[in-house]
Amino acid sequence: MANPEGSTEVGSNSKAYEDRRNSAACFKNRDKREDWHADYLGVMVTDLPAGTKCWVSVRKRLTRKGEVYVSVVLKPQGVK
Repeated sequence: MANPEGSTEVGSNSKAYEDRRNSAACFKNRDKREDWHADYLGVMVTDLPAGTKCWVSVRKRLTRKGEVYVSVVLKPQGVK
């Protein structure tokens, strides 16, 4: 999946964005063909133990080109 900046693909070693633990940037699914396909796709790398309950923060954001994407952040409950 290419990101809206058009410069890299998710999983590529040369990215125009920064990987952050417990965070993801989800971009519009340009390959959506069926209603049941996801509207947005992204990749998240976590360092949380399995079964950890988390708060989930989701925000709409804009790329430099003005395209909408969704920012997702996980924060373990009970952590200040």
